[in-house]
Amino acid sequence: MGRDQLRKIATNAGIFCLLVVTTIVLVRCAGNTSSVAGMGSANVTISDPPSCTAQFSHVYVTITGVMAHTSATAAPSAAGWQNLTTQLSLSNPTQLDLLGLNGTGIQCLLKQLGSNQSLPVGSYQQIRLILADNGSSTSSNTCTTTGGLPNGTMNCVEDSGGTWYPLELSSQDQTGLKIPPGQIVGGPINVASGKTVDININFNTCSSLAYDPANTAYRLKPTLTASQVSPNTSGISGTVIAGTVVTGPPLSVTAGSAIGDATVNLELPGGPTDTANGGLNTDTIFDTAITDANGNFDFCPLNPQTGGIDVVADAPAPTTGTPVSTSGATIIEGVANGTKLNVPIVLQGGLTNTPGTLSVTPTATEATGTSATPAFTVNLDLFPLQLTASSSGYEFIVPALNGTTGTSMVVSCPGGASGNCTVQSPVSGTASILVPANAPLVGSFSNANGTVTWLSSPSAVSGTTASTGQFVVEANGSVGNSPAHTCSTEFSTPPSTVTANQSTAVSIALSNCQ
Repeated sequence: MGRDQLRKIATNAGIFCLLVVTTIVLVRCAGNTSSVAGMGSANVTISDPPSCTAQFSHVYVTITGVMAHTSATAAPSAAGWQNLTTQLSLSNPTQLDLLGLNGTGIQCLLKQLGSNQSLPVGSYQQIRLILADNGSSTSSNTCTTTGGLPNGTMNCVEDSGGTWYPLELSSQDQTGLKIPPGQIVGGPINVASGKTVDININFNTCSSLAYDPANTAYRLKPTLTASQVSPNTSGISGTVIAGTVVTGPPLSVTAGSAIGDATVNLELPGGPTDTANGGLNTDTIFDTAITDANGNFDFCPLNPQTGGIDVVADAPAPTTGTPVSTSGATIIEGVANGTKLNVPIVLQGGLTNTPGTLSVTPTATEATGTSATPAFTVNLDLFPLQLTASSSGYEFIVPALNGTTGTSMVVSCPGGASGNCTVQSPVSGTASILVPANAPLVGSFSNANGTVTWLSSPSAVSGTTASTGQFVVEANGSVGNSPAHTCSTEFSTPPSTVTANQSTAVSIALSNCQ
């Protein structure tokens, strides 16, 4: 967060399409018609697979509306915003537990938000999810009645220890959680006369929470994507299993037992370019899920146009015991929509099965010309990017292992002449990111026959990496909402080699914070 991720059913007549990714907003399934000439219609739902139940029990948000605009640059106050959920308002909101929408097991479930049966035709390029502000006059809700928080607390978090915290907004109560054009997968949402569409908003809840120690609360830093979906789209699902590499040629992997609590990312190619390390492109997280006890995961539905998604997984690392046992990551490139596949996780023979630590210390400086700007803060996210022996020219985000701290930080900039910002976090400005100490198992998905060709393994790696894990850290400083303060996306250099049971120091300097 959808990012956590990133689930389905289609019926007939009053057709509703079930989605699950990270948080999913849907608009009515194709085939229905509007009775108003020149108009389409929309049904909106929301859902989210819980990928952080080890840290949080509940995340409640109070939704007052979902808005859409045909202009990519329209300000929140501009004319032309269309309400996709006419039944919702500040006086008639709906409160949802984003970690409780998918029920039990992994399946496509959702919560109906509302509809608009007279939506003007057009190409909608941005969407905003509107939340009620803490301090609202509506006081009776789960945050207050169950959580014991002050009256008017409309959004809240309960951690796994049973402690409740307010979930603070920046200005999303006024401007909404923004999904700009670059975060609408597959392009704009096209509404035609007499037709209905399904809009899927992926709200990666677990990536959208940052602890605010100053206020003893959590702050919402939303990780959102959206896409138009089809009720007949089955998404990407499968099972994470223990695997054993059989050397070739060709390289093959034999299947073993299922692995529960493994982390699986759906990643989209085409993210920022890492010019500091040879011009490699980076993946961006579309959704994240944790496998159930039987190793199963399910991301559905996905945009029919969404193809060539990379599936990246690694196994859990317990936070107690010495040594901590884990595995290398597995990367399967170019997986087609509608695929069900096995994802093998390999405890790599002859190599270490214990993780290493990237000890990341960021610094940040203000942009030129901010001397008269008031002090401001920027949310900072750190991503471990693993290099592979693949020829794809991409760096892949490998899920950080259990025990990781500090991947979400806050950059505090004075806005004065000094130009130096301070990185603040619960871990004193240093992130400890646990990652596999081995190079990954890499495979390429074939659309022709639905199989995976294994390209490399830690015991047979050539090209970019040796058989040890090599990582670059990406720092992305952006809140995505007003106040829209950002820092330039930066990458550490050179790539860092991770050693089992040891900490590798990584420095990264953010610039142009404004």
